[in-house]
Amino acid sequence: MQGESKQFPDGEPATESIIVLQLLRGDRPEWWSRADVLRELHDIDPDAIRGSLAHLGRLGLLDLDGERVRVSEGLRHIDALGLICI
Repeated sequence: MQGESKQFPDGEPATESIIVLQLLRGDRPEWWSRADVLRELHDIDPDAIRGSLAHLGRLGLLDLDGERVRVSEGLRHIDALGLICI
C-alpha cells in the first residue's frame, strides 16, 4: 500500500488519535493532503503518521484517495453524535 510505513504497519494508537482529531477540525477543508497532515503534525515521527494513516484507512475510519485523506462518513457521524471528545 502506498505510503504505508514498514516501521509502524499497524499504526500507532496515540498518533492515530491525534490524526483523527486533526482531520475532524471544523476550520479546515474536508480533504487534507498527506503532506498537510505531515506538516501539521511535524513533531511526530513521519513513519508513525504514514503507518497510522494506512491502518485507519484499512479499518475504514479514513477515506484515502491517492495523496488525499479525510475522515470517513461513519467516523464523522460518530463525532456528530458527541462520542468523540478530547
